[in-house]
Amino acid sequence: MDGGRRPEQTKSNQGNSLLNETPQDSEPYARAYEVQRRAYRVWVHLYDAIYSWFLYFAHRETGRVASQLGTRLLEVGVGTGLMLRYYAPSTEVVGIDLSEEMLQRAKEKQARLPHVKSLQQMDACRLSFADDSFDVAVAPFTISVVPDPLSALDEMARVVRPGGTILIASRFGDESGFVAMLEALARPLFTAIGWGSLIRRSVIENWVNSRDDLELDEVRSLPPLKIFTLIRITRKG
Repeated sequence: MDGGRRPEQTKSNQGNSLLNETPQDSEPYARAYEVQRRAYRVWVHLYDAIYSWFLYFAHRETGRVASQLGTRLLEVGVGTGLMLRYYAPSTEVVGIDLSEEMLQRAKEKQARLPHVKSLQQMDACRLSFADDSFDVAVAPFTISVVPDPLSALDEMARVVRPGGTILIASRFGDESGFVAMLEALARPLFTAIGWGSLIRRSVIENWVNSRDDLELDEVRSLPPLKIFTLIRITRKG
């Protein structure tokens, strides 16, 4: 897979190891990605049938918002391409995903979507794009799945231009209480089947606060049941 090295931490992004201190070249990191790849080889056969309706409203709203914020869009974790049709025809969309099998399904959809310019296999934590390449970087239900979400966020911030936007749509884990305890107990199972770890919203907020080049602009629930959340972050400049 393509991918550039993550830049060394600067003062503005120190402390980003709030979730995962594992180096990306370590054996645990490699194992986590292999578990994810194996899980998606199974999920690729079921993904569209389940998530095309379950995430319909959240995908449609996230695509609408992203299309209003810029023209050059990066979708991180494009999967089988379920959200690609919800971007405006006037946009130019690039999508990346770790799973070759998922990308093959997305490329089948790309043939009917001229605004989708490129779909590439790539590690979200090691994006090969140049700095300031996109107006908007979108992570739809991706950030809780990658083994090192803060590295993925750093990379999204790097490739978005000053004044650009990071959009994160996700189901976030509870901060405390009984549900949070159950989520923690279920985390190994969720990881094994490719559902990720249900990152908490406070982790995203702390990441933004740890950097002097980002601003948290909006946090709101997504329709229809409001179990999903959309976070909008601006790169200052």
